[in-house]
Amino acid sequence: QAGLAEYESAKKLFAQTLAAVKEGGEYSLDMAGKETRTATPISDEITRSKIADVEVKFKELMMHVNNLLKAEVNSTPYRVAQQNIITVSNDLRKASDTLVNLYTKEANKTQQQIRWAVILSSLITLVILLSVMYYMSSFIIRPITRLSQVLGEMAKGNFKQQSKLYTNSYDEIGSLSETYNVLLDTMQDIVKQAEDIAAGNLTNHYDLEGDLSVAFKK
Repeated sequence: QAGLAEYESAKKLFAQTLAAVKEGGEYSLDMAGKETRTATPISDEITRSKIADVEVKFKELMMHVNNLLKAEVNSTPYRVAQQNIITVSNDLRKASDTLVNLYTKEANKTQQQIRWAVILSSLITLVILLSVMYYMSSFIIRPITRLSQVLGEMAKGNFKQQSKLYTNSYDEIGSLSETYNVLLDTMQDIVKQAEDIAAGNLTNHYDLEGDLSVAFKK
């Protein structure tokens, strides 16, 4: 799962590499920055223009990712940010493909241009994938993992110490969490009523429904 640190590192590396391609300078060949190369500035105006296009789309993507992380899950700004990320990601891919094609046409001049084509395309893909993976990790995988853990404890018979799940969305994840909370309330009531029966206290009333209500009346 992609974390925020990996996402920020990839974003920084991409911006650094793009600047090196455009203006010249050092760039990293790996995420850790242990191996670097020095690039000469690009003089071709068409290529520089396409690099500028990639820079603009990259900034737009980062803006929409930040908007997504700041917005409340399933709110209107949240869904707008999701759609914008998809749209700008596609635009960024198109811009990067155009840039790669320009490098490909000049590939017979120098092996360095081939290297840049591969690095740029890979970094753009990496940033997009890490953005999506970070979103998946934060808003989908993590809640499901938490739900699996608490259901595992319930399966072991541990009801009293369990706490309700916090829900802040109305999607499938939020609905599943709400269902767990209702189940937890019911199981805790069953435990309390069983304890009262075992202690001979039959005066307390619990709001059980369905088959459970009928069973305890017997």
